[in-house]
Amino acid sequence: MGNLLKVLACAELEHGPIVFLDFEHAQPTEAETAVWNQVSAVLEEAHGILAELQSYNGAGQEIREAIQNPGDLALQEKAWNAVCPLVAKLKRFYEFSLRLENALRSLLEALTSPPYAPMQHLEREQALAKQFAEILHFTLSFDELKMTNPAIQNDFSYYRRTISRNRLNNQQLEAENEVNNEMANRMSLFYAEATPMLKTLSNATTKFVSENKTLPIEDTTDCLSTMACVCRVMLETPEYRCRFTNTDTMLFCMRVMVGVIILYDHVHPVGAFAKTSKIDMKGCIKVLKEQPSNSVEGLLNALRARAPAAGLGPNGSTINRQADKKKHTHAAHTLLTSTLAVKALSAAVWEAPDSAHSQLICISGGKLWLFVAAEPSQYPSHKTPHWREKAGSSA
Repeated sequence: MGNLLKVLACAELEHGPIVFLDFEHAQPTEAETAVWNQVSAVLEEAHGILAELQSYNGAGQEIREAIQNPGDLALQEKAWNAVCPLVAKLKRFYEFSLRLENALRSLLEALTSPPYAPMQHLEREQALAKQFAEILHFTLSFDELKMTNPAIQNDFSYYRRTISRNRLNNQQLEAENEVNNEMANRMSLFYAEATPMLKTLSNATTKFVSENKTLPIEDTTDCLSTMACVCRVMLETPEYRCRFTNTDTMLFCMRVMVGVIILYDHVHPVGAFAKTSKIDMKGCIKVLKEQPSNSVEGLLNALRARAPAAGLGPNGSTINRQADKKKHTHAAHTLLTSTLAVKALSAAVWEAPDSAHSQLICISGGKLWLFVAAEPSQYPSHKTPHWREKAGSSA
């Protein structure tokens, strides 16, 4: 098919067939055109979104001045005028994530629909596979930039605090017409995620599987595992790497490989890190570790975040998760707490992270208080956690 080269036969591989996908030059066939045009319209915005996020500097200075001088109305107005355009930009990012979610769904439908098997889809619809890869590349690029820019959440938090304060004073600001309370709540949940775009795609993939009950889940997971295997082979094989005409294609393949691994782990019943997984995790990690650390550290971190059971260590090694959990569970945080404060905090709606050592830090009365949550297994996820009280001296 010109843009496609079978590398190894199915019988030669433990985890199925491998194909070489031309991520640089694949063009849509007539059968792919309708979906390709729909997704292309979304991807055209992706470069602009990344450029805006990369140049996002925030309004930290204006916010600090306003907080330090609460009685200075001029500084309050200056901070508000600086934050509003930034919040409008954050709203565009969030709305783009919704369009990206719809584009992903269209691609999943095209790449997993019967009567073709996932492997046949990748052979026949290479241009759509390329677009799927471009979505994953954008997603990980966006999340890497977001994680290294704390100004995003600081700006949005200041915006929400100002809106709440004005609402208590029966004042409504013009900016509320663009980002109302409902939209602000949705945006807040989105930006609270460490990797918001990846979380959106993971949820979209899970939703796609659950809504298409007549479609075997293996069709979706096999599509993901095959793409991960394709990227790994292209990265570790010199004769395939030399086909790349663009130096950025190496990083592109690495991001796509990590992206499909995370989606697979999110959707598959046993995950990507189990022994029965169709993804060669050791091989994938080995490929990443052979690259310069500054270009892959974020990707390795993304895998570590998804590998609680597999025990992926700081350098990609395996660690004893039970021993690690026990160590954190029995860590001594002996700081003075008050029963009244604990009860007040327990009354608040709070969703505990899935961690053996959930903590909440706050400042009260000029002192630092640390509250250590009980084991998550000791309370249902939909109920308020119980807080242990630790005796000791204040920080």
